[in-house]
This record gives sequence, C-alpha cells and structure tokens, in this order.
Amino acid sequence: MDVPIPGGRDQALNETHSRFSELDDRDWRGRNPQVPAAVEERSWENTGENREFDGRSDSLQQQLNQFNNSEQLNSQFAGAQISSNQGTPMPALVKAEVPWSARRGNLSEKDRVLKTVKGILNKLTPEKFDVLERQLIGSGIATADILKEPTFCPLYARLCSDLHLKLPSFPSDEAGGKDITFMRLLLNRCQEAFEGADNLKEEVRRMTAPEQELERREKESMVKLRTVGNIKLIGELWKQRMVTEKIVCHIVQELLGTDNKTCPAEENVEAICQLFYTIGKQFDEVPKVRCRNDVYFDRLKELTTDTQLAPRLRFMVKDVLDLRANNWIPRQEEGGPVPALVKAEVPWTPRWRNLSEKYRVLMTVKRILDELTPEKFDVLKDELIDSGITTTDILKGVVHLICEKAVLDPTLCPLYARLCSYLHIMLPPFPSDEPGGKDNITFRRVLVSRCQEAFEGADNLREAVRQMTAPEQELERREKESMVKLRFVGNVRLIGELWKQRVVTAKIVDLIVQELLGTDNKTCPTEENVEAVCQFFNTIGKQLDEGPGSRRLSDLYFDRLKELATNTELAPRLRFMVEDVLDLRANNWIPRQEEVASTVTEIQSEAGENWE
Repeated sequence: MDVPIPGGRDQALNETHSRFSELDDRDWRGRNPQVPAAVEERSWENTGENREFDGRSDSLQQQLNQFNNSEQLNSQFAGAQISSNQGTPMPALVKAEVPWSARRGNLSEKDRVLKTVKGILNKLTPEKFDVLERQLIGSGIATADILKEPTFCPLYARLCSDLHLKLPSFPSDEAGGKDITFMRLLLNRCQEAFEGADNLKEEVRRMTAPEQELERREKESMVKLRTVGNIKLIGELWKQRMVTEKIVCHIVQELLGTDNKTCPAEENVEAICQLFYTIGKQFDEVPKVRCRNDVYFDRLKELTTDTQLAPRLRFMVKDVLDLRANNWIPRQEEGGPVPALVKAEVPWTPRWRNLSEKYRVLMTVKRILDELTPEKFDVLKDELIDSGITTTDILKGVVHLICEKAVLDPTLCPLYARLCSYLHIMLPPFPSDEPGGKDNITFRRVLVSRCQEAFEGADNLREAVRQMTAPEQELERREKESMVKLRFVGNVRLIGELWKQRVVTAKIVDLIVQELLGTDNKTCPTEENVEAVCQFFNTIGKQLDEGPGSRRLSDLYFDRLKELATNTELAPRLRFMVEDVLDLRANNWIPRQEEVASTVTEIQSEAGENWE
C-alpha cells in the first residue's frame, strides 16, 4: 500500500478517492469476478489477504491464540497509557467563545417554553398537582404555535380540564380561521392518534425482513400501547366533560365494527375493554346512553364465545361483563374473600415452546447482550456461541442486535468489537438463503453489510427528518436529528473498533474517511461528517500512524483537518473538536482522559458504597 503519491495534496486526495471508488465499486459484500488479482488483495471480504493483516493463520487454534494474545496486549497497552498519563500536567482550560449558560438565550421563545413544560410534566405527581398546575399556567403559553405541541397530551385528563378552563383562546394562524383553544387542539390530537393507528400498524406489517423480526415485535407492542393509552385518555376526558357522548359512541362503533359476523382486530378488542373499564359505570348512569350501552354489551357477550379471538382476549371481555354485572365494583374493592384462581386454558409455560426457534434464540442473545460487561465478557461470549445460532436467518438477527447495542452506546463499542472478533472466528459459515446463491454467509460478511447500510443510509434518514417542517413537529424533529446523529457517529466508531480487531480492512477505513471529508477542499463538510471523522480519528488515529502504508494518507487527511480548524463556515464547537484531534496527534495520541467502559468494581469504588 506504500505507493508514492505524485502532485499536490489535492491531487493525491482525488486520485486516492477515485482509486478506492473504482476498486470498491460501491458494493461492500461482493466483487466483480473480472477484477485483477491485485484488486482482490484489497477486497473488503478477503480480510486475511490484506497486507496489514497477512499474519492471520488458517488454523483455528492459532486464531484463538492470536485472539487471546491481542486481549492481553490491549490490557497492557491500556495500563501503559494510564500510567503515562498520571505524571502529565493537565493543560489550561480554554475559555469558550460562547458560554454554555448563554446558549439557552439562542433558543426560540417556543423552545424555551416547551422545555419548561416538559420539565414540569416530568415532575407531575398527585401530591404536586396543585403546585405544578400553577407553574404550567405561568410557563409562558402565549401563542397558538406553542399550544399545538404534542407535549400537552399526557394521561392526566384533570390537568387537561384545568388548562381548558384557564388558558385563553388564541387567534388562528390561518386566514379567516376560528380561534384556537386548548380543547380544540387536544381533541384534534386524539382524533389523529385514533385514526392514524391503522397506518402505523400497516408500516409495522411491512417489516418482513428476517433480521427485523425482533424490532417488528417491539414496534407492534409500542403501537398497541399508544393506541390503548389514547383510548383511555379519551375516556378520562369524557369524564371531565371535555368529550361528548357522540364522540365516545363513534369510537365504540369503530372498535366493534358494523358487521357482527366479523371478529374485530385484537388491538380493537383490547382497546374497547380499556374504554369500558374507564367509562362503563358513568355510561350506565346516563339514561340516554344506557340503551346504547346494552347493545354494545350484547356484542361483547358474542365475542366471549368467538373462537377466532385469542383466549387471553376472551377472558378480558368476560372480565368487563363480570364488572358490569357486579355494578362496576372491582374485585379489589369488594372487601370479600379473594376468589379462587381459575386454571387457564393455555398455561403460560408452554407458550414459550410455541415460539419459533429463531425468536427463542434472539431473545436469548438479547438477554446475553443486556448482561454484557467487561467483567462478564469471557463467560457470556461462550454462552453466545452456545445460544443456538444455526441458520443464516438467525445470524442476521444476531448481527442486528449487536449493532443496535453498539451504536446506541458508543462507549461500549470496543467491547462489542471484541465480541464480533470472537464470533467471526468461532461461528461457522452458513449456506446462502438466496435462491441460487453459491457463496456461504459468514458472520463477518453480514456484519460488514450491516455497517455499510447504516453508513450509506444516514443521508436518507437526515432527508426524512428535514421534511418534518410542520410547526408542531419541531420538537420531534430535533429529537430525531439527535438520534440520527447518535446512530451515525456510533456506527463510525464501531467500524473503527472493528478495524482495530482486524475484522474490517484498511480499505474500508480509507473509503470512509474520503466520504466524510469529501473530495472538494473548497466545500465545507456537513457538521455530522466532521463530528464523525473526529470520532473516527480518536478511535483509530494512533494505529493509522503506526501503519507503514497508511501514515502518508493520514498526513493528507490531517492537512485537511487543519484547514477545517480555521474554516469560519464551521461552527465553533466543531472547530474546537477538530483542534482537539490535532492536539491529540501532536501529543503522540496520549489522551487527556481515556474514555472506556467502567467495571462494576470501579463504579462501586468511585461511589464509595458497598453494594454487596
């Protein structure tokens, strides 16, 4: 890889970018069979043929010995860094151009009010209701734009009732429109959530990829939780006289359906039971609604004998019927003896056996990853091997879980990279799940493909967030922007840690740096790319400088970073971030304070508490 680079720095960067682009052909998983042998040495898949990593043996025992030796070297290297930092004086702090306390002044009036409201709602309890209610009224709700924010839809209907009485109406933001009131916006919000539930369910059903099964189940649970919660909120609002009987009856009819021969969806049955738990007693006490309630409960009686409905839901409907027969007095309030338990038709224990083999394995893998710490690594990595990863479909699900864990908690990326290195060595190849596929599927191949999809798909996610231009979506857009940035930077750091573990080749590293810095030196990279490239060099900069073939390219990249440090188009925060990377290299890559995952013992020692 040590090739002389003719011309100036800009020409070298452009030539390097074109060379890697031609060899890579923008496909991380496969290569053109007509590529010459020299190109094959630089293939993403043929990690063992890379010049930097040609010392890897084909023997499994030698691979395991190399893995154990690298673990010892990593621990010794970390200890040497800590000891070398102890005697080094800390450099003086540099005063920021914009103090942190003044940054809040740059927020808009709407953002400041919404942050205040969110803080109040996070503290809301029955004991603090009266105090926080007055704070909420005086928080600065002075425009209709602030009032539209979905933060004002909690599960406390009493708070909504007080806000409805005490907040004034605001002029419409549409020409010739009616005045905007809290109640009007609240009902519109509830209606949108109720009518939009079907669209959310349809989006979840489209997640049919094998590696998305666990994520699909989690999103199904979240959609159901939000649907049932919205129904309960509407019921509580009716009890506070903010919703009319007509709206409630319409909701009941939508949930039960108009065709008595068709069984309602499971989510609708659970929602209708929750609605009657909330307002059933008050409905029976209203004479003009009592007759309608009788019709609804006749329909519920039919559902208790409908075999198309799951036993769990039939028992739920029967509980509502029993509650009405007992004059809406819950069992906990009867004061009599506790009734004997009734044996379920389908015991809970055998239900685990009815799950698919893939789902059982992924649940086991998720439990292992949740428990993974530096202290438990040696034990849990073997449990992961023995968890039952026997098919390509399961392998893809395992890679998905590991990557999700790593990108959402970047401080644990070194730990997950070690785990990936071990799985790359220990897991055998699996036959391709594609029709006519000849190449075997390996853990490394699936992992690299997953990292590539996350890296290249970040632009599409940012574009989708930028399209959220509605005023009521501003807070949600900011949260999604933060999440997209977190996942992008986390994915870049994971790739860097995988390179240090020799799972990813140097070619991928060069390609990523080129993509982040760009080929045009006159154009400033995006803020996300600058932050990602700084994180990338913080992770692998030392190892890049030590490589004989990568040192020259590293010099070119740092010349580009020096230009960015003085580029006024870049935010001051990012320029300081670039300067920190430059200072780190000038200091022989000795960090001021190394960021590593703490063990339980270290946390206990710092806290000064005996947790045992």
